[in-house]
Amino acid sequence: MKLASRTEAMIGRKVEARPKQEGWSFYAPDKFGGAPKNFAHALWRKRDKCLHISTKEQWAIRAGEDKSYDGRKGNAWWGIDAEVYWDMLQDSAASLEKLAAILAKVCEARHH
Repeated sequence: MKLASRTEAMIGRKVEARPKQEGWSFYAPDKFGGAPKNFAHALWRKRDKCLHISTKEQWAIRAGEDKSYDGRKGNAWWGIDAEVYWDMLQDSAASLEKLAAILAKVCEARHH
């Protein structure tokens, strides 16, 4: 998956995009090589022709991306914490680069 590989290149660590029912879950180890931890999810929205990428609001705030998201849902991250999301347009290089940079920051914040 392009988004995972671009994010991986930005943080210098392996980023896995593990398939799930209608999308992917993103995992990366901490900088010390610990077990990979989930830091974001992506769902394909066929109708809107975009990838809906979400993460825990707390990690987005820590990453300094609390003002860049496209929307917020309360109690949506595993039914407990608030979630924020971004929509990445299909086949948009600019959107890919923007979201990879955001996910790199979120990953670092998650593993801090």
